[in-house]
Amino acid sequence: MSTGKGKKVRWQEVALNDLTQIVAGIAERAPQAAENFSEKVLARVEALADSPYLGAVCPQFGKARQLIHGNYIIYYTVHRQEVVIRAVVRGARLFRSSWLRREP
Repeated sequence: MSTGKGKKVRWQEVALNDLTQIVAGIAERAPQAAENFSEKVLARVEALADSPYLGAVCPQFGKARQLIHGNYIIYYTVHRQEVVIRAVVRGARLFRSSWLRREP
């Protein structure tokens, strides 16, 4: 997934699985809210193609950045030619550096 002239945005499969599980949980209670949530997260992530430093530096893991969306945090890293989405987690969870080291 990417846009025109900015960096390529690449989701690690584990991060996509994170998002899928979150959306499924929301959909159990409110299907339309789940669809809206998913669309908004995807739009925020795509904005990273043109503004890769939009999110704050992750205080627990300086090589990563975090983008907050509602009650969720999108963890990502910026590389020369791409932005890699590494995890999407509920913000209330205690940070685990393993989220950022998971294999693609």
